[in-house]
Amino acid sequence: MKYSLACDLALKSPMYSVPNYIKKNLENKFPIEILFVNCPELPKYNSNASIYWGNRIEPEMILKMPKLKWVHFGSVGINRLNKRLDNNDNLIITSSRGTVNSSMITNIITLTGLFIRRLDIFFNVKDRPFTRADYDLYFDQIKDFNDLNVLIIGLGNIGKELSKKFHDLGSVVDSLSNNNEKFNHINKNFSSLKKIDNLKKYNVIISLLPEKKINNNFFNESFFSKTSNELIFLNFGRGSVLNEDDLLKSINKGSPKFAILDVTKVEPLPSDSKLFKHPSIFLTPHIAAFSPAYWEKEYNLFSHNLDKFISCDYNSMLNRIY
Repeated sequence: MKYSLACDLALKSPMYSVPNYIKKNLENKFPIEILFVNCPELPKYNSNASIYWGNRIEPEMILKMPKLKWVHFGSVGINRLNKRLDNNDNLIITSSRGTVNSSMITNIITLTGLFIRRLDIFFNVKDRPFTRADYDLYFDQIKDFNDLNVLIIGLGNIGKELSKKFHDLGSVVDSLSNNNEKFNHINKNFSSLKKIDNLKKYNVIISLLPEKKINNNFFNESFFSKTSNELIFLNFGRGSVLNEDDLLKSINKGSPKFAILDVTKVEPLPSDSKLFKHPSIFLTPHIAAFSPAYWEKEYNLFSHNLDKFISCDYNSMLNRIY
C-alpha cells in the first residue's frame, strides 16, 4: 500500500521548502508519494491524502480530505488546528517541537545582548565613524548579563532552555507559567500575573506565549504601566498576545524602553505601520526560528513518526498533540 502525503512546504523560502534530498530519501525509504499542495500555482489540497505535512493547513481543507489520518506541523505551534473538528476526533496531530530551540534561543540572547550593551546606537549614525566619546554618553545605561533580572513568560521547551542559558550567563531568572516543575536555574515561578508583586524589578521581559484566546492582548497598557522605564520587552511567541496600540502608547510614556518584536498581529507588517516607524521598536519578520540546521532535525523527527504511523504504532509517535 502506498500512502498519499500532501505537503505545503514548497514555498520560495528555504525554511519552508523541503529540500529535494529529503523528499527523495523519504520516498525511497517509505511507501509514500509526496504531492505538494496549498502553495502558489498548486492545488489547494489532495483529496486522497492520508497524511498532511506542513504549516498552513486550514480546517475547511480537512473536510475535503476524507482519508486524512495524520497532520504533522513543520512548526512548533499548531494554532491553525487548535480545535479538532467534531467529525475528526481520531485525527492524529503532531508538531515539530524541539527543532527550532537553538535558533530561537540564539536570536533572543543575541538581541538582548545588543540592547543591554547599547550597541544599537552604532546603527543610527552613518555619516561618520563613532568614537569612544559617543559611547561615553551611554555609559550609565550599559549592562551585562549578570546585572539582569529576567522574566520569561511562557515556559515550554524553549522557555526552559532559555531560562537556563540566562542563568548560566549570571542573570536572575523568574518565570510566569502553569508549569509546576522545579528548576534550579529559575529563581521564582509565578502561576499568575497577580502573584508578581513587582514588575518594575525586571530589566528584560520575554514573551514566549502561544496563540490561545486566553492570551489575547495579555501585554497591554495596564501591564506596561507596572514595568520599569529601563525595560527591554521581547515578543517571540505570537503576535496576538500583544496589544500593539497599547505598546505604542506605553513606549511613548517611557516603559518599555525598547521593544523587540519577531512576531506581529499582521504578517508581513505593512510598510505604513506605526510599529515599523517607531525608533524604540526593533522588528524582525518572524525569522527567529530560521536555521539551515532545521531540516536535518525535521527529517529525523518526521521520518521517525512516519515509520510509527505506517506500522500503526501511534503511541510511539513523538510530539503528539492529539
